[in-house]
Amino acid sequence: MDRDTMRKKINNILASSAEPIQARYIAEALGISEREVRRLVRELIGRGVMIASTMERPYGYFLPRTPQEIQRYVRQLKSRMAKIAERLHDFDRATATKIQGILFPDRVA
Repeated sequence: MDRDTMRKKINNILASSAEPIQARYIAEALGISEREVRRLVRELIGRGVMIASTMERPYGYFLPRTPQEIQRYVRQLKSRMAKIAERLHDFDRATATKIQGILFPDRVA
């Protein structure tokens, strides 16, 4: 099955469901890996298909159908971004401290 056909099938699976669908179920239906499902979903999003995912039960991908679903998903993405930015900041600080200790061991308190 070519990629275009797989993308269409994923879109159809999501369009036919009122509930979020886990990548595992999509993978089983198409006979591909979950990783490949994630890649194909990302390609669909890049092509302008509004596919969202949940971070709460029921987990999975879905096509948002209301402005409220869209807004909730955008809030989730922004929250994830903020947490990742905080983690990156902390890691950068830890890395700088570690490098400073390696370069200047006599200056570390």
